[in-house]
Amino acid sequence: MPYQRKPVSAPRLSGRPLRLFAALVGTPLASPIRRQTMDQLGIERLRKTPVDDHYAPYEPHLPHPQTELPGEEPAKMAQTAAELASKTDAFAFEGISDFANAYEKGKKHRFKLLNGLWSW
Repeated sequence: MPYQRKPVSAPRLSGRPLRLFAALVGTPLASPIRRQTMDQLGIERLRKTPVDDHYAPYEPHLPHPQTELPGEEPAKMAQTAAELASKTDAFAFEGISDFANAYEKGKKHRFKLLNGLWSW
């Protein structure tokens, strides 16, 4: 259901008058002002509008799995992925492993390496 806001006729307040108005609206004596403001904004009509679907205000807590997932250590998996990526003949953007290998093998100085990383 689309909600269209209706114009509200209210004085423009700032500074001390705004602070005074905010303090007044927070008191029990100002309940008629609050009720009128909510009515002008259409909040009550929006609250009373029937909704087709139920909305859950929070995600249900799901327990973590008790068993470890099968697989290798993350460092070993990263090394295997880097080795497989270096064996392909297809185009590939330079990755972190390329920069790390170049630095380890002495092909690039660390300043050139940083310039290559920051040029993205």
